[in-house]
Amino acid sequence: MTDKKRKSTVDLEPYIKGYSPPEKNSNGRCDIKDMDNTVYLTVYPASGSGRYLDINALLKQLKERGFIPEPALDVLNDILETVKMLNVQISNIPIDMESYNYAEEVQSSNEISVQISPDKMSAYLIINTQSIKKLVPQNILDILRNAGVVFGIKLDIVQKLCKVLSQDVYSNRLLIAIGRKAAPGKDALFKFHQNFIQSENRYEKRMPITPAQTVVALKQPKSERITTKLVTGEETNRSDERESKDKDLILGNGVVDYEREDGTIEYRTVIRGVVVLTDETKLRVIPAVDVEYTLDTNFDKTELLFDAVTGKNRVSDLSIEEIKQKIFELGVKKEFIDLTALEEAVKKLNKGEIAYISGLTVARGVKPVNGEDGRVIYSKSLKEFRKVHYREDGSVDHKLSSYIHSFKPGDPVAKIIPPNTKKKNGIDVFGKPIEAESGRLPKIILGNGTAFLQDNLTIVATMDGRVRIKGPVISIEPVLHIPGDVDYSTGSINFKGSLIVSGDVLDGFNLSATGNITVKGSVGACRIVCEGNLVIDVGINGKDKAEIFCAGNIHAGFIEQSKVEARGSIFIKNSATLSRIYSAARIVFSRSSANSVVVGCNLMAYHLIDVGKVGTERGGAESSIVLGYDYNLIRTNSRIQKRLVSTQADITKLNLAKDALEKVPNPNPDEFSKIEKQLKKVYLDYDNLLSFQNEILMRMESKGMALFIVRKAIYPDASIVMDNYKKKISEPQKACIIKKDSDLKRIIFDRYNPMEKYY
Repeated sequence: MTDKKRKSTVDLEPYIKGYSPPEKNSNGRCDIKDMDNTVYLTVYPASGSGRYLDINALLKQLKERGFIPEPALDVLNDILETVKMLNVQISNIPIDMESYNYAEEVQSSNEISVQISPDKMSAYLIINTQSIKKLVPQNILDILRNAGVVFGIKLDIVQKLCKVLSQDVYSNRLLIAIGRKAAPGKDALFKFHQNFIQSENRYEKRMPITPAQTVVALKQPKSERITTKLVTGEETNRSDERESKDKDLILGNGVVDYEREDGTIEYRTVIRGVVVLTDETKLRVIPAVDVEYTLDTNFDKTELLFDAVTGKNRVSDLSIEEIKQKIFELGVKKEFIDLTALEEAVKKLNKGEIAYISGLTVARGVKPVNGEDGRVIYSKSLKEFRKVHYREDGSVDHKLSSYIHSFKPGDPVAKIIPPNTKKKNGIDVFGKPIEAESGRLPKIILGNGTAFLQDNLTIVATMDGRVRIKGPVISIEPVLHIPGDVDYSTGSINFKGSLIVSGDVLDGFNLSATGNITVKGSVGACRIVCEGNLVIDVGINGKDKAEIFCAGNIHAGFIEQSKVEARGSIFIKNSATLSRIYSAARIVFSRSSANSVVVGCNLMAYHLIDVGKVGTERGGAESSIVLGYDYNLIRTNSRIQKRLVSTQADITKLNLAKDALEKVPNPNPDEFSKIEKQLKKVYLDYDNLLSFQNEILMRMESKGMALFIVRKAIYPDASIVMDNYKKKISEPQKACIIKKDSDLKRIIFDRYNPMEKYY
């Protein structure tokens, strides 16, 4: 054993091993083995900036393994002190754990009791009788655990009780466990070197030339918030304690960070120079040399720039004459040299008032003036198109206003402004001329749907669509893509072409397109007019305000509280509730969807309606199913009838005026002729309307296939109309095929066969 080893209660010499520390920093640690009722310990020292293992950490580790090393505390302390003092490894040393006699366990709560405070932050042990002469730790721990005390147990008190039961412990409350109080976390804190001073740049602080290995900043890491933990083990968060915040420095050239044993982070310079702190977040070192300067021109050689850096212990001062001579050697023209600012800066540098000079102009030539490049002026519609809709009170209704412009053939898109040819040559600091550049034409490429007018300067659209500009290419897109929602940022959209909306159409914003419309989200309370096909991936929630008109087919996830009309077919994935849905072809719900249901709707189709369920078992929402009628013809007939009534009223008024004019003595022939011409036109309009109505009525007489498929069930409160036949559902019907029987003049029900193809 070395002389440095202190006297121990046991002989540790046989268990000391040599130790080869790892390359990186590491903390001390302990390995535990349990064999033949003997505990063997191997304790490793720390390396680098790591922390040595202390007695509390070791006891905690033993406790987690189920050991209570009460008789071995002195030995354990000796082992840890030896490892730390000699920086050696102690391997496989046996520690004799006392064998306790569990025959004397105290089971009665009358002999030993436990009291827990109302706030559960402390627990007390009460020994009620002097008949107990000896206790073992496991007895006490079991009693505490049975009472619900599992945290904050004072093991030192437990060990003292097991050694000696003094007279004063009987019938007295012994504080045996204490809970953990909450504590707020602390933010990371920086402490910078006192030599930092504010520079001319308000965002920077600087230290004068500083030697290498100087600690310029310290960081106290954040501490985590500590939660309250009761002696019964429950852990609670304190709502009034905020989380601590961490922050760090961004390290640049010449600075490294290093963690101390106590966890403090120090920031140390590794080179000599000026330390710069920017925005209290960035740390770097500008290297310092004894005397060093450079002379260099800018990119076009119209300026000569001077840079210099010097150290505290320089050999000599900078010489203005030396710098001037160097400038002449470079060939710089004398008339361009200006050393006024340089002389003042060099004086400050030599006095130590400043540490460096950067980018100082010492000669200046004549910069060339280039001609102005041509440019492209785009239509104002591209920058800000606002088709503003005003309310009666003068305010703007953004929902009805449109901010996306659609171009039509002949509309101006852009105009090229030719370049300015005026230019002026320059001279560099060496007296050489610098050729100025002429203005250049802007690069522009005509894409699809655009063309030049005869002036070759004006670009116009040759088709309907929206202008798309990608680099130099300008073109017209027949498809308008809205990457997000249709909302206040877009306004309502009226587009000549197809329209794709990646998001939702919000309440109050309308869509109109001459092509197809695709909405990948949902549609709210709005009006949509589509001359092509309409696809709404999620569905329509119209809030009793939505109106959807489509010349083609409609595909929707669901339809709720909306009016939907299509000249083509309507395909619905899930449900339709409290809506009016009209199709000039068919209405088909998804066969695979379990939510294929109609509740409280008016459905009208010419050929076919195919649905999973109509109504619910509870009832309450009546649905009307109409087949064999073309709603478009019905609406057209209604409009014709209104015009016939109005035209008939005009005929009556004109005839009364004619009769009145005939009764006037010497009537004006021009007035009479005027009334006759009006009558002739009105009669002709009336005849044309009547002929058109007869044609519509004949087409309405041609009924559709009138097939109604219910794949699961139809419940009461539903009514069916096919041609002139009506049927009220009074009893629930399972899966069935509903159709008209012209011979029997009624609506009949057939069994539905899922394997059969009905259309």
